[in-house]
Amino acid sequence: MQWPATKLPTIHASAHSPAMHAIRPVRPDDEARLQYFIRKLSPASRYARFMMPIRELPDYMLHRFIHPLPGKEAVWVATAAFGSIVGLGQYVRDEIGNGCEVALVVDDAWQRQRLGTHLLQAVLDIAGDNGITQFHSQVLADNYPMRALARKVGCDIRISPEAASLVDISGTINSPNDVCSDGLTTRVVAEPVSYSCRYC
Repeated sequence: MQWPATKLPTIHASAHSPAMHAIRPVRPDDEARLQYFIRKLSPASRYARFMMPIRELPDYMLHRFIHPLPGKEAVWVATAAFGSIVGLGQYVRDEIGNGCEVALVVDDAWQRQRLGTHLLQAVLDIAGDNGITQFHSQVLADNYPMRALARKVGCDIRISPEAASLVDISGTINSPNDVCSDGLTTRVVAEPVSYSCRYC
């Protein structure tokens, strides 16, 4: 599935890094760049994202990221200078209902610079455009950056009934007319719904 250029926001990653960066749908020619991005992540960041110790994406997982299923999945990347990938976000639609599971990871050098916020907003905007009204994610309890991002956008955060080492995050994708205090469009409102599905 392709989206028009008007849906591809160009952003400033931070005041400390003034170069412009873009968030866009993944492309087939991103395969090598995406694998390099995963390899370049710290072991802690890879483990936080995939909940298992990997050094790179297995072939089947790389293919899934590069070729998301239309109508069921969407994968977006944040790119820096010269097209290098510095962030990865995605959703997978639930088999039943109007929800989806969301996951993202940001290059270690770009964490805590609002890039994750913009990436999450882009993913949720596309999910909302495709009729999805709720989202959820399961993360490690010590994944404090992801928990902080979830709190920032108004998600409900609960200890998972599966294990105390996991946290369930959930929210509702609201109308595209909602605007946060910094002027960015957001569709996220808190929703006290507990989910236990894990996506990697």
